[in-house]
Formats: sequence, C-alpha cells, structure tokens
Amino acid sequence: MKLVLDTNVVLAGIVADGLCRNLIQKYTHSHSLFTSSVLMRELDEKLKTKFAERLNDLPLILPFLKRMTLVEPQPLTANVCRDADDDVVLATALAAKADGPLAEQLITPLVTL
Repeated sequence: MKLVLDTNVVLAGIVADGLCRNLIQKYTHSHSLFTSSVLMRELDEKLKTKFAERLNDLPLILPFLKRMTLVEPQPLTANVCRDADDDVVLATALAAKADGPLAEQLITPLVTL
C-alpha cells in the first residue's frame, strides 16, 4: 500500500509515545511511504517552533524519513479540505498515486478488526 502521512501524525510519532508512534511502528514498515518537500518543510518548521529541534538533529528518525519517496504535489483546482493546509497532503497523495491520502489509512484497519 502507498501511504502519505499527515505532518501532525509524523510529528506526534516523533515527539510522544502513544497511538501515532505505535501505528507508525507497527504498520508503515510493510508499505511504501511518500511525502513532498512541502510536507517535509512543514515538519521541520513545526519541530523548530514547537520543540526547538530540527530534523537533521534527530538521528533516530532519519532512517524512517529516508524510506519516504519524495513526489511533487499535483496542483489542485480548488481548496478541497476543510483545513486548506491539508490540501497539500491530498495533492501529495494524488502525486504518489497513494491508496488513501491521510492517517486514516493506518487507523481504518484497527477499527475494522
């Protein structure tokens, strides 16, 4: 399965032990991960502003991030998501031809068990 993870899911998985980290650890290893330079910049910026950290300063997360394939987001003709910032996640998922664009890809299998 091709996955594009929302920046907040990745951020939560980096900084806190909990649901997001558990989902990332259990389910992403057997899937293809995709991201865009826009999402990577957003992640780096959130780490910097909220936690005074930079991606390059977190060596334990780098192998996970290196597994991600960078794609160029497809331009959307209009805002689609309630939160316009999430449009880039959807655009990245379209460019990756992902099987589903958001973190629900990881949560849905748990809910349907």
